[in-house]
Amino acid sequence: MRLTRVYTPDLLSIDATVVLSAMPSAHLIKVLRLRAGAKAVLFNGDGNDYLCEILLAKPEAAQLRILSAQPAAAESPLKITLLQAICRGDKMDWVLEKATELGVTHVIPVQSERSEVQLDSERANKRREHWQRVIISACEQSGRAFVPQVEALQTLGNRLSGEISAAAKFVLEPSGTPISGSSNLVAHRLDSVALAVGPEGGWSDRDLAQLALGGFSAIAIGTRVLRTETAGIAAISVMQAFCGDFARY
Repeated sequence: MRLTRVYTPDLLSIDATVVLSAMPSAHLIKVLRLRAGAKAVLFNGDGNDYLCEILLAKPEAAQLRILSAQPAAAESPLKITLLQAICRGDKMDWVLEKATELGVTHVIPVQSERSEVQLDSERANKRREHWQRVIISACEQSGRAFVPQVEALQTLGNRLSGEISAAAKFVLEPSGTPISGSSNLVAHRLDSVALAVGPEGGWSDRDLAQLALGGFSAIAIGTRVLRTETAGIAAISVMQAFCGDFARY
């Protein structure tokens, strides 16, 4: 039987007692109706899963004792940084959820020239906190014990002025080289990739020029123009199939 996985920011160690905050406690005790003696799994992003027993089933502050720890096996050997131009409403949540499930390790949200969503600093900070919760929830569901971090929202130009570490950098663009034609991908030589995905209206010429100066090569997926919430997810899947854990199966 699969055990419920719950994220906590606390330090975790075998035999320690952990008191969860109200939200995860309510999920375990009120929603799932777990009682004292039931088992659950905690993780804090350090790469391990911690098997726990519920000691006190309080919906506002559940107490759990850590019984054992083991490294989670849900990470890909391919490290993927997703540079995503923010999109409207639930689309961004969907992109982050699915990208996390597919193994993305780092997220860089940016405002591009054609971004339809414009956020001031206060709203941007709130959205970042929300996006991080979306990612944590996806980690709980998908079995990941490493939690991708979301950077603060910046303009594309400002973010590209800093370092983005990756063995190769690609930007999705319909006129780019077919992704299957990338010799690095096909030869399985990459261990890290940065992938830039544009907004609903696509990258502007200025955006593409900035990305090219930042070392990004244009690639395309198939012959159809995909929506922003589809394109990145499709590309990540292909990259995992060429170089990541999908290639093991």
